Amino acid sequence: MKNLLILFFSSTILWSCESSNSKDSKSDYFDFELEIDTVQVDPENEILMAGAYIDNPAVSADKTKFFNWDRKNYALEIIDIENYRLKDKIYFEKEGPKGLQSNYLFSTNSLPNNLFGFEDNTSFKIHDLEGNLFKKVVLKKNG
Repeated sequence: MKNLLILFFSSTILWSCESSNSKDSKSDYFDFELEIDTVQVDPENEILMAGAYIDNPAVSADKTKFFNWDRKNYALEIIDIENYRLKDKIYFEKEGPKGLQSNYLFSTNSLPNNLFGFEDNTSFKIHDLEGNLFKKVVLKKNG
């Protein structure tokens, strides 16, 4: 036990006497870079929820528009990626024949011909960008 204490104190003294040049040297193991890409979007007098949370985002096929579902206001935010501005905010009905009829959407999808798909736990609904229901596909029956 006594030899262990001597060894411990000796190694501590040797470690503390290490040259200061070795502390300044860089190790490739710890070198890394972190780059964060943040953009500022002009909300055009609207409250833009993409800044607070991004819930089920989608990007257009031509990669010029970013879509964010605003679940609090039941609206689809369309952001012009090239000009960093809110292009449109489309409000959808929650209930009724052309409504989304869901409290939670699992996914949102940008589709061709200005159509948009919304998936919940029972169906996939295709709407146009004016909020009208184009088609509804039932995934499973309730009950």
